Amino acid sequence: VITFEGVAHRAVLYVNGKEVLTHNTGYTAFSFDLTEHLNYGRENVIALSVDSRENLNTPPFGFVIDYMTYGGIYREVYLDIREKTHIADVFHYSRNNEVLLGEYRLSCLEEGLSLQQLLIDLDTNQERVLVTRDVENTLFTTECKVEDIVPWNLDIPKLYEVKSRLFKGNQVLDEVR
Repeated sequence: VITFEGVAHRAVLYVNGKEVLTHNTGYTAFSFDLTEHLNYGRENVIALSVDSRENLNTPPFGFVIDYMTYGGIYREVYLDIREKTHIADVFHYSRNNEVLLGEYRLSCLEEGLSLQQLLIDLDTNQERVLVTRDVENTLFTTECKVEDIVPWNLDIPKLYEVKSRLFKGNQVLDEVR
C-alpha cells in the first residue's frame, strides 16, 4: 500500500505505465493497494503526475480563497508492506465508556485465523487482553466490556490505545493501533 499524506491539487497515480488512481484536492491523504499491479521479480515503476493549476471544481478554488496555494507533493509518502492476509480496516468506538466495539475488515480469509484485541494504558504502557476470538469472515465485529477505565477529562487527561493483532496459529500476521 502506498500512501501520500498530501499532494496539491490533482494527482494521478501510475503503476507500470497504467493509470490506477486519481485524487483531487490537496488537503486529504490517499492510499492505494499496489498488489495487483506489480510485476513480481522484475522492476516496477510507480509515478505520480501532479497538476497544481487552479481548477474551479477542485477545492479550495472557486474564487473563495484569499491566499496563495502551493503545489506538488508537500507531505510524507510511504510504502506499507504487509502480509497478504492483513487487517485492511478497523474502527473502534465505545458505548458509555463501558463497552468497546470494533468493526474489522480483512484483506482476505485463511483457515486458522484469530484476533486479539488489547487495551494499552499510555501512562504505564501496560497491556491487557480484552478479546481473543477466531476469525471466520473478512468482515466482523467485536464487543467487550471494559472495566477499570478512567474517562478522559481536563483534570485527569488519561489516555488509552487499542491494539489489534491478527494471528495464524501462533504467528502474528498483522498488528494495528
